[in-house]
Amino acid sequence: MHEPDPIERLNARLFDTDGVYVNAGTDKDSYFAELRAGINQYLCTPFHVSAVVTEPGFPDLSVGASISGWCMAHSAGYWLVYQSERDRSLCFWGNKAAILFRLQSDEWRQTTELLRGILVNAQRPPLERLRRLVHAFLRSECEEAAMRVALDDAAPFYRDAAEAREARAAGDRIVEMFMREALPKASDAARALAGDLVGTALSTVGKQFSESPRTPAEIAAYADAMADMFCAYLEGIGKTRNKVPRPSRPAPGRGSSSMA
Repeated sequence: MHEPDPIERLNARLFDTDGVYVNAGTDKDSYFAELRAGINQYLCTPFHVSAVVTEPGFPDLSVGASISGWCMAHSAGYWLVYQSERDRSLCFWGNKAAILFRLQSDEWRQTTELLRGILVNAQRPPLERLRRLVHAFLRSECEEAAMRVALDDAAPFYRDAAEAREARAAGDRIVEMFMREALPKASDAARALAGDLVGTALSTVGKQFSESPRTPAEIAAYADAMADMFCAYLEGIGKTRNKVPRPSRPAPGRGSSSMA
């Protein structure tokens, strides 16, 4: 079933003024025009948000329950959120950094689950798991690109938080386990280098790639190319008995000298 576009639903409702009460003596057309302009000023590319219900709560949700939806606009601690499953719009409120930190925490958890779900699956060969991870990660990056723009605003508040350190440590352990299986004869240094290179390249390139809108075909083609590169890199390490590569010294040419 196709989900309604949050912004399209918002625009439709902003122009549906039937049954909306306006104070006596107020020009309805001007009132609604100002209301639409005020909301449109703070529109954003929709991204998924979640929060905890506080007092006074909602008729169908108790205080303390989790609630989520698509943020369509936000300003000064207020967030206009659309729930597609109920076709309704709600107002979230709270400190921007706190709400974004909750979003970031959710993203850390989802990334850890993605790594564990794919890389720890011993029923598939290691390189096949790596390829599946690259495809899943790039799709996720493109789907959540708008949310990451908002998260960047609050990055200084959570970069060094305990949750951030725990998430990085959990991801590092999963990658370390995978590299031990993919490169069983490698030294610890070789596996650490491979894990760091693959992880850094995947996150850096994924972020840059997702900054522009991408079609499913573009994502698949790019993921295939990245996976080919990573798999060839790991296979190459295996063929060289998993040694950590060292830069070679250029051979002396005519008229040049070399030092021992």
